[in-house]
Amino acid sequence: MIATKVALAVGVVWLLGAFGLAQVGVRRGGLLGLAADFAAGVVVLALVGSIAVITGMRLSPIAVYALVAAFAVVAAVRRRGVGVALELPRDVVARPLLVAAVLPILLLGLSSLGDRLWWDGWAIWAFKARMLFVDGTLPAAYFEPRGRLAFSHPGYPLAVPMLDWWLFRHAGAADPAIASIAGTLWHALLVGAVFGALRSRAGERLAALAALGTAFFWPIAFYASGGTADVVVAIALVAGLSEMETGVANDDVASSTRSGVFLALGAMAKAEGLAVACAVGAVALFSLLRRRALRRAHVLAYALPFIVLAPWQAFVAIRGVGRDFFTIAITPAELYDRAVIFFGAVGTIALKPTWLPIVGLLALGIVRRSSNEAWIALAGYFAAIAAPYLFTPVDHGWLVDTSLVRVLAACVPAALYVALAGTVGKTVVEDRVHAT
Repeated sequence: MIATKVALAVGVVWLLGAFGLAQVGVRRGGLLGLAADFAAGVVVLALVGSIAVITGMRLSPIAVYALVAAFAVVAAVRRRGVGVALELPRDVVARPLLVAAVLPILLLGLSSLGDRLWWDGWAIWAFKARMLFVDGTLPAAYFEPRGRLAFSHPGYPLAVPMLDWWLFRHAGAADPAIASIAGTLWHALLVGAVFGALRSRAGERLAALAALGTAFFWPIAFYASGGTADVVVAIALVAGLSEMETGVANDDVASSTRSGVFLALGAMAKAEGLAVACAVGAVALFSLLRRRALRRAHVLAYALPFIVLAPWQAFVAIRGVGRDFFTIAITPAELYDRAVIFFGAVGTIALKPTWLPIVGLLALGIVRRSSNEAWIALAGYFAAIAAPYLFTPVDHGWLVDTSLVRVLAACVPAALYVALAGTVGKTVVEDRVHAT
């Protein structure tokens, strides 16, 4: 019974996003289209939750269901369908590879029933979701600067906690295992997004191989089922890059809008997601401007992450619970020492056996990439995430030890995309769009 209720909750989030994207005529088919629908649903859910917390209102599933019903009525009046088109792979090798990719997700899903939450998953994202479940909001006392609950980072955005809360409400209990299952759902969505992003650019076989590698890549799978938001950042990065390239290559506003949706998902998840939005959005707008194809609709699409995040960021700033990522109170010698430690740690991680194939593929992508937009955006994102490690006001060694593997792992699916899509040249083939 609980499984049915959780499945219903997931389906409602997908419908929320699908109806929303249908209103503006930017839906597409395929696994990447399903991912875009779900991402849009979570963005709306997070925005609703943010506004409720900011205004002191109690959250209720009724409000979300009413929003879905309103979208459905408008879609019916405008005759905007939300059909799903999933075409099975034609390649005989790709099919068993995709079946194999499902195996680790199923195993993680089963193990999540026993609660696989990692410390940050419990103490940050699931903690907020439990408070939302119990109190219906995040109370004012929670946002006291340097208060006793500061360990849970009150200033973090609400995409992951709101999805957890939504599943808690349908299950009828704030069960940590459900938050862990939600993380496995994010992992499955990432695997599908990788296949969808690469299918038309690298062929079904390479796309399926990349999906298989993503499914089995333990640094992603472990922290995803552990309830952290890093897997959401990974989705935003790889899917946002893919849709951005399509939008730039074809001057396609629909693709740019879907990219903006994925980037908004990342921005509403954690700070690294905002860095993704900055890197991908900047490259997209510059590339469109250089091609003399920049239109207001493109600008609005890449402004979406900042628009939906703005109310929460303003609220956090007013409350004084924002997190300090940078300090200039370091000497050149300290900066040099930090750089040596940081890049040494990156090298150590990259030389691990499980990471070496990724490093090789990334190098291949640099050499053979036929389009530079995705590579430049990925490099820009790496520079953005490196800066806090070099200029952090907290203990540098502690930050490297506790977070660097997770942050780098979130780049792996995008690295696969950049590398494999580049090996076959640029080929842009849109899946069937359902906007009627």
